[in-house]
Amino acid sequence: MLTEAIAAVRSGDNSHARELLTQLVRVDSSNPEYWLWMSTVVETERERIYCLKSVLKNDPTNRAALRGLTILGAHAPSKTELSAVVDIPHRKIIPPRRGSALNIPGGNRLSLILIPALALVGLVIVGNFVFRPRETSIAPTLRAPTRTPSPTPAATATHTPVPVESVLDRTAVPVNAASTPLPLLVGVLPTKTPYWGITPNSGYEAYSSSVSALKEGKFQSSIQLMDQVIISDPLIPDVYFVRGEAYRQLGLLEEAEVEYLRALELNPLMAAAHLGIGKIQIQNNPDSLPSAFDEAIALDPFLMPAYLEVMDFYAAQQQWEALTLTANAAMQSGVITPLIYVHLANAQYNSGQYDRALNNVLIGTSGDPAILQAYIVQGQILIALGRYDEAIAPLNTYLVYVPDEVAALLSLAQATFNVGDIDGALAAYSQLLQFEERNFEALFNRSLLYLERGNFGEAQIDLEIAKEVDPQSDRVAITFAKLYFNLGDAELALESIEEAILISQNPDLQADAYALQAEYFENKDPADFFAAIVSWQRVYALQGVSEERRMKASSELLRLRIIWYPVPHL
Repeated sequence: MLTEAIAAVRSGDNSHARELLTQLVRVDSSNPEYWLWMSTVVETERERIYCLKSVLKNDPTNRAALRGLTILGAHAPSKTELSAVVDIPHRKIIPPRRGSALNIPGGNRLSLILIPALALVGLVIVGNFVFRPRETSIAPTLRAPTRTPSPTPAATATHTPVPVESVLDRTAVPVNAASTPLPLLVGVLPTKTPYWGITPNSGYEAYSSSVSALKEGKFQSSIQLMDQVIISDPLIPDVYFVRGEAYRQLGLLEEAEVEYLRALELNPLMAAAHLGIGKIQIQNNPDSLPSAFDEAIALDPFLMPAYLEVMDFYAAQQQWEALTLTANAAMQSGVITPLIYVHLANAQYNSGQYDRALNNVLIGTSGDPAILQAYIVQGQILIALGRYDEAIAPLNTYLVYVPDEVAALLSLAQATFNVGDIDGALAAYSQLLQFEERNFEALFNRSLLYLERGNFGEAQIDLEIAKEVDPQSDRVAITFAKLYFNLGDAELALESIEEAILISQNPDLQADAYALQAEYFENKDPADFFAAIVSWQRVYALQGVSEERRMKASSELLRLRIIWYPVPHL
């Protein structure tokens, strides 16, 4: 694909080159060569600067990128860079002969002025060629890469850990921008769906037109154009593969599978056809991982989409260890892309490895800020680390595009509550309940917020619905007790306390219920101090109760024994 892109640049077809390079950058945004070529075909200075900075992110000493940014005014060269520019290797300065025109007083000072000046002129000339308007651009002369089954991966991970502030300081996408694709809002080039395994074939014009139609989403036209190729030559396996891709995109899975199988009859080693079959199988049966993905990876260890399909499956099944192993296997094979870092971060988050997860999600989102899933993963990791204020912006960005995501709304409510924004937490729970009216967590947590604010009527409504959803919830029972106390109905409060004690298996919640029970007895008229002491003794005797609650029970028992001495019955 890169070879084709370079050929397009050299022939002046910048539009086609930009389309190909965009796909390459999408699958491997850590390849500096892709970004350098991209800088020659983008249309605006802002995009050019972004591309060149992306080169330096992965190759900090790349001279072409440094020169380009200097010319564009986006980079101030260091003394080291300037010295490298004026340094001419394998040359020796020969003193001029006496009487030479250069042998004049101040000649050394003049040379010190001329050399940097000539170097600067050289920079301007280079910039004029590299960054001239599109219609007159001259392609740079980078070495053409060696063809490989898939885009050339890096042998090892070369990403430098990204400073947290560089990613966390991003402002959330505004809600009124939801109609604008995320890539445009975060400053990256939008890309169409990449198709793997399609090889060029210049022998048939209809073949190239069919591939272009597939990439443009004109699937029916792509199929019809390939029909023309089959009439001329029915033995080209790629023809059937392209038809399979088109049928799959149209939702005609049986027809697509037939085409993939025809391609494999002609070329059993076509990894992309195995990948296509695997996609059909997992779409028909999402709970079973097709072996076709393993076959595709065995044939082409650089086939990134196959790894991603496997990781998507393990994420859906919440098999975090298997997901981690797959991500590491992909990286060890040389398939290193931002999306794999996001997958790995998600697995590490769900395995409790929060610091590692944060580092990897930041690498992923800095490499490709258009990965939407990275924003919810980043928010959840930051919440787990107690960094609630930093979690709000990425969660809000995610929710602009997926406003009905339950996990994101619950996380946003948790983050806003912990920074003291009760209104924000209430709004998040209310938004969630618009999409899922009987979500237990949203109902229960919103009832707690209403209770804290003294909105007892709203709290009671939410608790009653939550109890319908989960009649055996000890949390609902003890919250009902608190509600009834606030409403002045002590008898109903006691009934709810006893219910919570009966159904709860959580020692700390049982301890809270006994503590409420002791409060009820102490505040009776007349007070029943003996019953209150018994309740606190039960708190103290609970197995597995927190030390904080045990110390509270000890303190209350001492207080009650001081103010009340039981007299034995005669």
